[in-house]
Formats: sequence, structure tokens, C-alpha cells
Amino acid sequence: TALRSGPAPRERMTVPTTIMVVFVPASPVITNPAIRRTAPIRRNICSLGAGPLLSAVFALVPDVVEYGYWKFGIRSEGLISSAQSIGSKVGIGIGSALTGWILAGVGYNPTVAATEEVINAVRFDYTWLGAILSVAILVIVLLLNVEKYAPEYMKNNEGKH
Repeated sequence: TALRSGPAPRERMTVPTTIMVVFVPASPVITNPAIRRTAPIRRNICSLGAGPLLSAVFALVPDVVEYGYWKFGIRSEGLISSAQSIGSKVGIGIGSALTGWILAGVGYNPTVAATEEVINAVRFDYTWLGAILSVAILVIVLLLNVEKYAPEYMKNNEGKH
């Protein structure tokens, strides 16, 4: 039996959530010191968008398994799940390190008052970097062509495993 009944409506889910992830925290409002107290609210709204967007990656794993079985005759659930898992862990590590690299690049020193350069780096890291990466993820997910073959591979694979 198939891992699920059909392809996920990826475009319906990823586009609106990416808009939430990109435009809520990266809005010009965030640079206004008088409105900083709304940052937690905007971050929570952003998280509502990030959850479905990032879960779309997990929803693609069964599609890749079914596509690989249809195309090559090999079911590789373990390999694909492991690759997704290690990719997530490496991505989280690089993303966390990126903040440190950005701060080191602008000469952040926690024992002295933050310079304008450090404040701008934190603003970039908090807003625009996430927006840029979210748009990149959206483009990659939308360019995947696995779901285009979903009706064919789901019909073909049914009852074979």
C-alpha cells in the first residue's frame, strides 16, 4: 500500500506560509524602535507560517520514495528519511553558526556597547536573512517535479509493495 493516498497540495500550503514568514518579520516596522515591543507578536505570526512551510519538507519524503520506486524499482524509505534527517541537522547547525559568523564579521564584543554596525547586523540576521532563505526554500520546493508524476506513480505502485 502507498505511504499516503496522493500528493500533497504543496503550492496551496507553501506560498501563503512563505509570504507570512517573509513579510511579517521583514516588514519596515521592525526597524522602528518605538514598535520593537511588537516583535514577539510578529515572531509568533511568523512561526505560524514557518511551521507549515517547514513541514512541507517532511511531506515530500513519501513522494520521493514513491517516485524512486516507480522510476527505478527501488524502495529506499530508510535512505531518504535519513538523508532528510541529516540534512535538517546540518542545516540547523549551519543556520545557528551563521548568526555567530555574522556577529564576528562585524566585530561584536559582548563586553562593550553595541555599535551601529552590530545593530544593523542583528537586524539583518533577524529579518532579511530569514526572508532570503525562505524565498530560496520556496523556489526550490516549487521547482521540484516529483509531484507532477504523482498520479502515474501512485497508480503504478499500488499493490506492488
